[in-house]
Amino acid sequence: MQVKLNVGVVLLLLFSIISFFSFAQPSNNNYASAVDISSLIVPNTTTCSANAIYTTVGATADQAKGSCWQNGPNKNVWFKFTATSTSAITVQVNVGGVYGTLQNPFVAIWTSGLSQVACQNYVSGGGSIQTSAYGLTNGATYYISVDGYSGYSGTFHFA
Repeated sequence: MQVKLNVGVVLLLLFSIISFFSFAQPSNNNYASAVDISSLIVPNTTTCSANAIYTTVGATADQAKGSCWQNGPNKNVWFKFTATSTSAITVQVNVGGVYGTLQNPFVAIWTSGLSQVACQNYVSGGGSIQTSAYGLTNGATYYISVDGYSGYSGTFHFA
């Protein structure tokens, strides 16, 4: 018995499979699925993630935008950490070159109840940014959202 395949059906099926995987959302696309980066928060040291390890490609808008952001949320992704002291944290989002492709990034730090504690809008020229939060509660969970101006998406890393 000989089976004839309809080329159009095969191409449609192949395109559908490729599209599904090409446009999959990042695992931390929403607040409830924030990636825990507590291991990057080491007091009195400089730690960072691997270059271009995180992405907003395929992400969707979730929760609120940072108060200093010009627009959004657009394609934001979420991270969380547990404070190990009552001092401060500085979050730096690096982009450009080996660090990542995200243009004009935004970053905000939130309490677990989504009260904003720090915010940074993109800088002119679209480079790396940072923001700091002070007076953290030891043992409390905080959230970080990263987005891009006007829906830009791409890769980045934390330093």
